[in-house]
Amino acid sequence: MNRTRTLSLWAMAALLAAGVFCGKGGGGASAGKQEAPADTTELAGLPPALRYEGAGLVAHMERATEDGPMLLYVFETRDSVRAVLDHYRSVLADWNDYPAKTETGGAALGFSSRDDKQIVMVTAEVAGPGKTTLSVYYIADRAKQP
Repeated sequence: MNRTRTLSLWAMAALLAAGVFCGKGGGGASAGKQEAPADTTELAGLPPALRYEGAGLVAHMERATEDGPMLLYVFETRDSVRAVLDHYRSVLADWNDYPAKTETGGAALGFSSRDDKQIVMVTAEVAGPGKTTLSVYYIADRAKQP
């Protein structure tokens, strides 16, 4: 996947996140939501390595793209932004990393698999005292996989 297409997919992912947090596309975070492990049925499209253990699922959605489905999962955890980002840096250490930023003041990490068939973007930001919202965008270029 070329860099221009990768960047345009990141832009689309940001728009999907805006829809989730504005109450579109599956709901948004609620202030009183209790943290609970996510239902594995709802996480079926997200590889286990990309799931954040112990985080409660707030919303998820899927959009079709010409490169394959783009999945967005939004979680809430009691862990710090730094702990979340450190976790994904560790899990995706052998992937290519790309600079990424959010418009909301949160922190973001971008990754692509060595073969450029998969893209992951993780954003994390403080959601309140002792709460972090984390979003995982995942694009698997299934159409080009053997």
